[in-house]
Amino acid sequence: MAKQGLFGELIHLTGGYLHDLRKEIVLGRETIHGRLYNFMHRNGDLYPTHQLGPIAKLLNINRGNRFVSLTSMASKSKGLNQWIADNKGKDYDLYGYDFAQGDVVTTMIKCAHGQTITLVHDCCLPRPYSRNGKVQGTKGIWMEDGNRIYIEGLSENKHEWEDFTPYTEKYAHPLWSKYSEEGIKSGHGGMDYLVLSAFVESARNDIKPPIDVYDTAAWMVITCLSEQSVAMGSMPVPVPDFTNGLWIDREPFRRGKYCLDDVCHEYFEDNK
Repeated sequence: MAKQGLFGELIHLTGGYLHDLRKEIVLGRETIHGRLYNFMHRNGDLYPTHQLGPIAKLLNINRGNRFVSLTSMASKSKGLNQWIADNKGKDYDLYGYDFAQGDVVTTMIKCAHGQTITLVHDCCLPRPYSRNGKVQGTKGIWMEDGNRIYIEGLSENKHEWEDFTPYTEKYAHPLWSKYSEEGIKSGHGGMDYLVLSAFVESARNDIKPPIDVYDTAAWMVITCLSEQSVAMGSMPVPVPDFTNGLWIDREPFRRGKYCLDDVCHEYFEDNK
C-alpha cells in the first residue's frame, strides 16, 4: 500500500515493543535468559529492531534517506519491583532492587528528509501485547492497534476509522499470499520462517541479503544512542552514517521474492 502511494508521502511512523515480560525478566537467572541483567544495569530502548526494521524499509533508510538524530526519555522504574513484591515476596534477593531500566522508554528519531519516527519500549507493566504500529502520510493513516485505517477520498466516511481487514485481502504482499496458500510455518506467526529462508537463500547463492550490514548497524545503534540520550537528560544524539555518505546514491538493491525495498511481483508469476 505504501509503495502504491495510498498513504501519499510518508510523514510520521511509530512502532514499539510493548510486551509484558515481567516474569521472564525477573526470573532470568532461573530460566537462563539474558534480559534481567540488561534491565538491572541499562536504561534505554533495549529492543528497537523489532519495530524499526519495517519502518526503516518503508522510509528507504540507507538508500536515499537516513537516521540523523534521536532523543530518548525514560519513565521511572516501578513495574518489576511491584511484580517481585506480588509474586516473590520480601525474601527474594531482588526485592527492592533499584532497576536502571525505565518502565516506558520513548525515542524519537529524525530522518534526513524530515520524517519522524517514535519508538516505545514497554516491558515492565501489565498490558496486552502490541507493536504499536502506525503509518501516517499526506493521504491517510494506518493503526495496528484496533486494526484501523483511514484513506482520504477512499474511506467511506470522512474523518472516521474503518476496518483494515478488507485492505489486507486486496493489498496482500504476493509473498505472504503464496506463503499462506502453502501453509504458514510456526514461529511468530510465520515470519521467522520467511526471515530465515531469505538468509539461507542469500548464503547458498552468495547474493546480497534483503537486510545488509548497513541496515543492521543503523537499527542496532539505536539502543546505545538512546542510553546516551536518557543519561544526558534526553539531549539529542547524532546517529552515525555507517555508509560514509553512500546512502545518497547506493548501488541498486537486489530484486527478488524476499526483497524488502520493493514489491517484486515478477518473482511470483506462474513461470517463476
